[in-house]
Amino acid sequence: MITPISPTYLKQKAKKLKKSDNLSMCVALDEVSKFYGFSNYRHYLNVFESNQRQSKNPILDYIEYFKIQANNLIEDYKTQTPYFDDVIEDYLYQYNPQHFDIDEIIMSFDVDEKNFNLTEAQDIIAYYAGYEKWQDMLNISESDLILAKLLFDNKNIIDIEDWHMYIANAEDDNHTTFDPESKIEILNKIFLNIW
Repeated sequence: MITPISPTYLKQKAKKLKKSDNLSMCVALDEVSKFYGFSNYRHYLNVFESNQRQSKNPILDYIEYFKIQANNLIEDYKTQTPYFDDVIEDYLYQYNPQHFDIDEIIMSFDVDEKNFNLTEAQDIIAYYAGYEKWQDMLNISESDLILAKLLFDNKNIIDIEDWHMYIANAEDDNHTTFDPESKIEILNKIFLNIW
């Protein structure tokens, strides 16, 4: 399990919650941990420490997560089997995917079914994570990667175009540029109805 946030970030959020809701720090830490999918702060720490023993670089863990997703997409593509369609008098393909709605992806991204490769799969994964291309994701901050993972994991709930439009309009209306932490907050409150 990849922890979605660093301890520093979690503690910052807990301090804000402590102040705004007049909670003890222990309760605030538990509440913020629950917000990010853990049963309490101790559970978060156990998962985080376990991950630290396995990897010393959380940013690489996120990149590895996205690499796995790109490979899963390729794996789904490889379930391709041709069949002859009498109506169009040509061969079409059907799939038996395990991870993605491959038919939707093929239509949405105008995928060449005869020539789909890992680079294209990586770009599709990057799109669902809020980026134009895979290369755009390789040098971003941990907070940006957290946001990217949240967007990707909720791709069936959040239309990425709606997300970008909402953020652009909110930034324009407020004459500001949101940092990744603010975007995570907006994502959780507005799009995922958490908190």
